[in-house]
Amino acid sequence: MPTGMRQLGHQMHMNARELVVTINNAEVTRDTTAILNSLSEVTQACVNCHQAYQLKKGGQ
Repeated sequence: MPTGMRQLGHQMHMNARELVVTINNAEVTRDTTAILNSLSEVTQACVNCHQAYQLKKGGQ
């Protein structure tokens, strides 16, 4: 696995851990905006990796 891909994957996992903490906190605070912001960070990490590393038809 390329180093960059590993780093992006690590960032996504860290963001996912933060999402879990945010969800747990929101059970008390009811702060759905914080959940959506945290989820957005996870999703953006996925998008960044998928943009950087993708298989292209015909080896392009």
